[in-house]
Amino acid sequence: MLAKVFNSIMVRSFQSGSFLLSLIEYWCSPYGLRGTSERRLRLRRRSEVGITQTSEESRICVFVLYSRYLTVSTRCAIDFWNSIDFRVMIVNNQPMDAGDLDELSSRVWCVFERVNMGQDIGAYKDAVLWLAKYKKLDRCMALALTNDSLQFIPGQNARALAMRIEDFVQTPKQQALFSHLSHQFCRHYQSFFQILKPSVFLSRPFQDFWLSYQPINNRLHCILKGELELSKSVYNHLRHVQVLYSTEALCDHIRQSLLNQHPPTGDALLRLMPSTYRTEILRVDNPALSTLLQSRHECRPLYSSEVYCVADLIENNNPSHVAAFLYPFYLGCPYVKKDLCFAGSFTLAQATNLYHDAVAKSLGLSQLPQEFSTLVSEYAEVLQQKGIPLGFKNTRFSAMKKGLKGGFFYSSTTIV
Repeated sequence: MLAKVFNSIMVRSFQSGSFLLSLIEYWCSPYGLRGTSERRLRLRRRSEVGITQTSEESRICVFVLYSRYLTVSTRCAIDFWNSIDFRVMIVNNQPMDAGDLDELSSRVWCVFERVNMGQDIGAYKDAVLWLAKYKKLDRCMALALTNDSLQFIPGQNARALAMRIEDFVQTPKQQALFSHLSHQFCRHYQSFFQILKPSVFLSRPFQDFWLSYQPINNRLHCILKGELELSKSVYNHLRHVQVLYSTEALCDHIRQSLLNQHPPTGDALLRLMPSTYRTEILRVDNPALSTLLQSRHECRPLYSSEVYCVADLIENNNPSHVAAFLYPFYLGCPYVKKDLCFAGSFTLAQATNLYHDAVAKSLGLSQLPQEFSTLVSEYAEVLQQKGIPLGFKNTRFSAMKKGLKGGFFYSSTTIV
């Protein structure tokens, strides 16, 4: 008991100290409190003619990177946005190698190199304010905000998303389109994929949020005052919002498979989900997980009354982790997060193999050609570079700074 109390005090003290240092950096840096969005942005597109001129009606995608190289996944994602007539605005939070920068510039509308203040959320702020200043939003039909924390899945999954985006853009009543909804901390839309209509991005609450947001280099600040606060102050007040990959859609898909006599087994679902071992070792009381484990133990399909235990597990945890592969396999999501192993949700082998299978399924191929095998190899390399919780065992303060808490486990469904 004393050890837990001491550990809690140490974590809180570290978080407070870390935030204070980040705040001092923000106050003192010429790119922080005394800086502006334009000061943090440096236009690197080779052909700059027309960039600041008022354009015709358009769709714009703000694509935030943190990479020295142009990855295969980023190429695929850019090609995807180009294919549905979005003008891609790249904002890279670090310098890119010259050769890759040349190739990137040839694929997109404009490329900005940015001083990394406030990470992805800070980049969204600077991009939105730049677009507003130069009147690029005045005739914009749809504004997408996304980043490279996602690994792309080409093929049918991407085509299905393209159709849903087109349907969204052409439906006047719809105001916003998000990939994932989370209830951790509070109800909020996850920031790595969102598309907004003018009724949202030209609104006073949206513009005021970005004008007042302080891009401080602190992970918790970015989450609490960035992602969560944006939902609380803007998105949660919207009436016509669509979530692409939801527990409702997933459970409906599973229900239909039950009716069509092709019900998934507990083992088939658990194969696509984070490991249960840490949860079992910690003896966390989770009846929904126990239901799936029982189905696997009995080697049988789910009963109709058991379908919603899957939704229970997703909604009471981080959906982009618990459903990381459920959504690609069952709902055709073309994205997988890159931090699955770092957070301890999946093993390196499991995440790599499942991503391979997701790409193969989306392409309708049993054997991947070289260009898509490279995509899988790249994902495996990203996972290896980010590491797993064990790698931070002897660097506790570094782990806390990154928000690592020892690995993923399914939370209890009981609130006390």
